[in-house]
Amino acid sequence: MGFQKRQVVDIDISEVVTEYQAQILENEQKKRFVGEFSQGVNGPIQYGVGVKAHAVYLS
Repeated sequence: MGFQKRQVVDIDISEVVTEYQAQILENEQKKRFVGEFSQGVNGPIQYGVGVKAHAVYLS
C-alpha cells in the first residue's frame, strides 16, 4: 500500500570559538609593527557567519 512519512528537523546549536593572533614586533627605534588579521576579522570579539545565518533562518 505504500508508506507514510513524517520528518522532524532539529537544530544542533554548539559554540565554536576560533582565536586569531597578530604578532607585534618592535625595532630598535621603538617603532611597532603589527601583523594583519584574516579578512572579516575586524573586532576583539564578533559573531561568525554561522550565527548570522541562524538568526536570519529563525526570524
